[in-house]
Amino acid sequence: MAHHEEVISLLLEQEANPDILDKYGNTALINAMKEWCIASQGEEETEKFQAITILLLKQGSNINVQNKRGETALKIAKNEGVRAIYEKLLSRGE
Repeated sequence: MAHHEEVISLLLEQEANPDILDKYGNTALINAMKEWCIASQGEEETEKFQAITILLLKQGSNINVQNKRGETALKIAKNEGVRAIYEKLLSRGE
């Protein structure tokens, strides 16, 4: 995930849609949530995905977009039991 934050920032500066879906129906925010949950053991990785999450939220990423499995970023954070992520989403979501 090296340089992902910079790439995402650049794309958003060019008015890229933060809620565009990949082939699984995941948004960048959903992917960041999945990676943050996986990386929640390491401090450096956690900080990286937290920064990406905050960046996406500031640009208006919708926490309620569902992927093909019916998951949302909020649901993933809650199901994984990572309270910091869940609270971060709630503080910026609907």
